[in-house]
Amino acid sequence: MSRLLAILLFAAMLFATGLHAQHLDFGRVFPPEEQQWSDYRAALARFDALRGHVADDPAEAAARFDALERAVQRLDAYLYLRAAVDTTNARAKEAEETLSAEYDQHTAFFAAEAAKVPESRVPARYRWFFAVAREQAKHRLAQAQEDVVATLEPFTTTWQADLKDRLDASAASAADKRELYAFSLVALARARNAVAKLRGYDDAASEVYARSGLAKADVTRLLDALAREAERYKQYAAMRAAHADVAVAPKFTFDEVRAILPRALAPNGAEYVTELNALLDPANGRFDAGPGEHRRRGGFSKGFPGFPSVFFMPAFNGTFNDMRVVAHESTHALQSELEGRRGVAPVSIAGQPKFLAETFAMFNELLLPAWLADREQDPARKAFFLEQFLESKGMGIVFVTAAEAALEQELYDGVAAGTIRDADAIDALAQRVGARYLPRELKWTNVRLMWDDPFYDVNYTLAGLLSLALYARYVRDPNAFLPAYRTLFASGAVDAPDVLLRRAGIDIHDARWVTDALDSVQGRIDELKAIYAARSR
Repeated sequence: MSRLLAILLFAAMLFATGLHAQHLDFGRVFPPEEQQWSDYRAALARFDALRGHVADDPAEAAARFDALERAVQRLDAYLYLRAAVDTTNARAKEAEETLSAEYDQHTAFFAAEAAKVPESRVPARYRWFFAVAREQAKHRLAQAQEDVVATLEPFTTTWQADLKDRLDASAASAADKRELYAFSLVALARARNAVAKLRGYDDAASEVYARSGLAKADVTRLLDALAREAERYKQYAAMRAAHADVAVAPKFTFDEVRAILPRALAPNGAEYVTELNALLDPANGRFDAGPGEHRRRGGFSKGFPGFPSVFFMPAFNGTFNDMRVVAHESTHALQSELEGRRGVAPVSIAGQPKFLAETFAMFNELLLPAWLADREQDPARKAFFLEQFLESKGMGIVFVTAAEAALEQELYDGVAAGTIRDADAIDALAQRVGARYLPRELKWTNVRLMWDDPFYDVNYTLAGLLSLALYARYVRDPNAFLPAYRTLFASGAVDAPDVLLRRAGIDIHDARWVTDALDSVQGRIDELKAIYAARSR
């Protein structure tokens, strides 16, 4: 085949499948790497000079932390993106790891000193930041204990995820892999529980949840409440399975995505839409959708005061899921950008609980299919958009991640109690937990986050419910809801997350809120049921 013919065939494939070539313009978005390192070192030196003096001037101390955050977030984003567009770029990966380790080492002193600052002397914009520092200081260890933790750290970080990658790609039998999967999880749970106890937490789950202002009892109540509501999801799943041939999935060009998203996400406000258009404009070089070899899997965004927000995805293939990923990830980037413009302290942006950031992204994932469904005339396509609303974020993610979060929490409890030691025990646990939440088997070897980011799943569970609660308020009275929502979206972590949510009318400690959030999808289920019924006649 001639080179010209190959090029023409590739171009035809791009046109036919909706693939879109777009690459990040590093030179336009970021200063030269040498300048970024210089800015970071200068900010780090000014911050280091605070040692022993944080209580002297808490506002100045926090302001220097802000400057350091701007510098480190920009450099980290640059290095992470360099490695994402070319996963063989070992230099960028090593530099990012060096940056992270150095940052942690040089900022560790702050929590202990900030804990001694009276709350009355803390500026309002840094209230949550200092509260987190006080909580961290409670769990700061003596040097001898820190040395013990350092010896355990290799067992609590990356080796399990690396092993899972190799097992997933290996030709070993499923039975052989199964025991190695179990071995890695049990070892991880033991090590993380041990480190958590050294730091004064009951267990690893309690330590992770505390970073988001949650107690383990809060999470357990949430998971139990969802187990009581699981019949809703099981009934929906059975209905959808019985009409699996109804929905038809459309394809979209990237230009169509650029036209749809600003309209579908308009409830976020004019400022948001303006920034979304700028992010997705190819002329600005802030969007990378490939194609190319050696690209990182999964889409992500980077945004922070000090550099324009950017977005990466391995490739754009024209599916609804591709558009959904753009909607979700761009929300993260634009949130940080708008927070910075409204004067939110960078440390309050960086310290926002993960579940709250995921809530805003999932809210937009509800707006998108709802907007498309409401404007669709073809029943098969309308059914598809309604299914995406319900299965993607309306209910599916809530119950799927609840099952995974419950599995992980009970697995760690079982390892601590000595009742979970091998694959058979995890199988039995997964079968029992899966039956509580899902209409299908829970395959624990597929729960990637248990290896990659332990206890992150619960962020999706809580965020899924919160996005439904927000959507219900939006549908009921958009004029009353939207001003409060836009304020919440760009307010940063100035208070505990439950306090911020109460200002938007949601009390996550109220026993009724889970049921109320799930009630909000019934209208969409009824719409879908009507389409199914009409097609069955």
